[in-house]
Amino acid sequence: MRHKHNDILTGFFHEDDETQTIRIVQLYREEYKRLDEILKKYPKILERVHRVLQTLCKPHPKKDRTPDFTSENLFRAILVMQIEGLDYRETTIRIAESKTLQNFCRLFNKETITGFFLRFLPGSF
Repeated sequence: MRHKHNDILTGFFHEDDETQTIRIVQLYREEYKRLDEILKKYPKILERVHRVLQTLCKPHPKKDRTPDFTSENLFRAILVMQIEGLDYRETTIRIAESKTLQNFCRLFNKETITGFFLRFLPGSF
């Protein structure tokens, strides 16, 4: 009789593997925490980024509304993109699927950064 499935991974993972995975995740989170601390320690970095981004934006937007994303959101997303070596699409997905990266990018309860990349970075998708 044909089996519906085979559990080929039985015994593949060991307790040490789980401990190692937890450690890898901790190191990943610590990396972004250290970067966050650097950005907090040197606020002039964000001030310069903001000035540069203002030159790239339209001086008088057509709609009278508050922007969805801040310069800080975009800058942090670009840092994620560079650190992880991802393109815009993969960066968007990674941030949308990772609480660690959402927190780092200060995207608490906001839509993903996709809309931002589409509006402000032409040809990104």
